Amino acid sequence: MDICRKKTISWWVSLILLLVSLLLFPSGGLAAAEQGLVITVDEQPVSFDVQPYIDSQNRTIVPIRFIGEKLGYNFYWDSQAKEVTVTGNGSTLQIWIGKNEALVNNVKVVMDTVAVLDQGRAMVPLRFIVENMGATISYDQSTKVVNITKNDINDNLTEELSEVVQINSPVVNIRSGPGTQYDVLTQAKLGDTFLVTSQRDGWYQIAIQNGQKAWVIASAVDPIDFGLSGDKQDDAEPVEQVNNKIAVISESVVNVRSGPGTDYSVLTKARQGTTFDITGQKGDWYQIALADGTGWVAGWVVSVREYTDTASRTEEPGERRGEDIAPEPVKLNTILAVDVDIKSDQLFLTVEGKEKLGYSTFRLDNPRRIVLDFPYSILKDPNSIQTIDVDHELVQAVRVAQFSPEQVRVVLDLKSGAGITLLSAEEDGQVLVFQVEKPSIKGKTIVIDAGHGQIQSGGWSDPGAIGPSGLYERDVVQDIAFRTADFLKDMGANVILTRAGDTNLTLAGRADIANESNADIFVSIHCNANPKSAVQGTSTYYFNNGLGQLEARKKLASAVQSELVNAIGRKNLGILQANFAVLRYTTMPSILVETAFISNPEEEMLLADPDFRQKIAEGIGKGIELYFVE
Repeated sequence: MDICRKKTISWWVSLILLLVSLLLFPSGGLAAAEQGLVITVDEQPVSFDVQPYIDSQNRTIVPIRFIGEKLGYNFYWDSQAKEVTVTGNGSTLQIWIGKNEALVNNVKVVMDTVAVLDQGRAMVPLRFIVENMGATISYDQSTKVVNITKNDINDNLTEELSEVVQINSPVVNIRSGPGTQYDVLTQAKLGDTFLVTSQRDGWYQIAIQNGQKAWVIASAVDPIDFGLSGDKQDDAEPVEQVNNKIAVISESVVNVRSGPGTDYSVLTKARQGTTFDITGQKGDWYQIALADGTGWVAGWVVSVREYTDTASRTEEPGERRGEDIAPEPVKLNTILAVDVDIKSDQLFLTVEGKEKLGYSTFRLDNPRRIVLDFPYSILKDPNSIQTIDVDHELVQAVRVAQFSPEQVRVVLDLKSGAGITLLSAEEDGQVLVFQVEKPSIKGKTIVIDAGHGQIQSGGWSDPGAIGPSGLYERDVVQDIAFRTADFLKDMGANVILTRAGDTNLTLAGRADIANESNADIFVSIHCNANPKSAVQGTSTYYFNNGLGQLEARKKLASAVQSELVNAIGRKNLGILQANFAVLRYTTMPSILVETAFISNPEEEMLLADPDFRQKIAEGIGKGIELYFVE
């Protein structure tokens, strides 16, 4: 009897201890310290203020701060969206608390565990982050030591480059490997430029369409030196001091040099996503702070951001970045046929779908081509690649392929500048007929979105930012949108406004208007605001939504930003990337324009002036025209 009673008590004690451990560690694990687990980085033990633990999926969960402080990666914690973003070694990871889905370089992946909040700290799965950031992790069962080995950013990069070259021959074969025995992927023409990422045996590895890697023989190209010569006269020029700016590496591997030009020696290399403080500028080169001094990077391989918060301070209702990474399943359409027809020197492209077709279109350069994307679509044979040779002055070939599991891409390889316009939608939109002609804004469908103005549950309309004198952003951008629409209509464009007053549309609803109308581009107009009233200037935002449109979206942002700054003469804050909802949800090239700071007294006064608003409208309109015809 005593033995039975002791066993019962022992069983209850074990159960209570188990329940306590579950309460202390919500993911179902025991603290690493209690398990005798030791975590090391390059074999050096690490201590934690919030203890890591092994969760119920047998995964080591650690504080996100450890990722930044001990592994040297950059991280950002968005407490409102409960989103963790980690960048470094050419990778960008986004993880959400409680979700087993994540984004790795904008590609959705499924984890076997989740991140959690513990004692006010974001706790993330160690192995998932480490392995996706290019480091290695090992676990010794006998010693219970988890060791992380950081890969030196310079490892295995002795043959990697980050130079720009230009084709020096009339026609050059671009091959799948470094030699003439490899397949020809495409051809490049005299004057085409490419970014070189590595070199082998007299061949350069380059990036072609859709980021695909290819090879060109070194004798067929010449290097382009965008920088300064590095001679004595150049050295005598002063370095312009730069404050409150950071450089984000935008290419896969970039050379950091000892001076502002490609003639200078390479100090080190930096991978995509790495950030540096900018300390100076000379020409198109930025001086950056390194751990042991300074170096220089070319301006065309970085994205420059300001420390001051230049994004809109008055987020619209529903503006939660990073949400909806797992959209509801959509029934896939089937592309039945793609045909090309030439009549009286006019080229027509016909695309037939099983159901009504939605599409987006944009142009790409180097080499020049027109892209037609059909989202939520598949080919009858998704593994097939169709190539149609074309005998026309504008087009040399049409290629059809499955770009992603849910997106069909039609590419028109161009001989010269061209544009594409929808002529007709037949059989309830199942058959679309396009015409290819000289580039023009005429006939293009453009959606203009005046920010804010959404009617809230209490019946009031979201005013957006409010200036020192009481000027509403909602009203200013509505007037600018009307003026921009009139300017574009006069040039022959088809313009759709998301609102002509207050609206019940959500942000996703505004994007849906553009998506459902198969718009060529989407432009959202805003006034910026900042707690510091002295901050002023103009900026334009774009976002890489993972649909293969990054180059086109950046081109649209650059064209509008350039023409707008020329028109209104305000400080140029440049083009920036941000995950705004209307940019995230739109399936065509889209931008968000921050015209000026309504929080700045000087710029608020200008924004209240009808003549200044007209200048803004014309600047945006001319930038849009430039995007279509350049």
